[in-house]
Amino acid sequence: MFVILVDHAGTVEGFHSILKQATSQKKVIGVLIFACDANDFKPAVNPISKNVPVPIFGGIFPEIIHGCNKLTRGTIVVGISTRPNVRIIPHLSDPSRICRRQFSESFGMCWMREK
Repeated sequence: MFVILVDHAGTVEGFHSILKQATSQKKVIGVLIFACDANDFKPAVNPISKNVPVPIFGGIFPEIIHGCNKLTRGTIVVGISTRPNVRIIPHLSDPSRICRRQFSESFGMCWMREK
C-alpha cells in the first residue's frame, strides 16, 4: 500500500501538511520524501522531520517527477506500509570521502573484489 501526496508549492507548511496526512494513515509505517532543492527547506524542516512517528528517508533533488510533470519546486511524500530499515551514510554526496567500508558497515554487505 502506498499513499502518495504532493505539495506543488514547495513550502515548509505544505510539506508539514502532507507529511501529517501520510502519517495519519493507520497502515503507513514509513515515509519516503522527494523534495526539490529550490524549496530551500533547511533548517526549517529539521524540527518537523525529527517529530515524525515513523521512520523517514529520501532526499533533495534538483527536480522531481510526479506523473508526467517535472517539478523544479515541490515535495512528494510517499507513505509506505513496509517498515524501512534506514541508515545514514555520512558524506554521501562527497565521493572523495565515501568508502566501501562505510557501505559495508551501514548495510551489512560484502563487497566483491574488482578483477
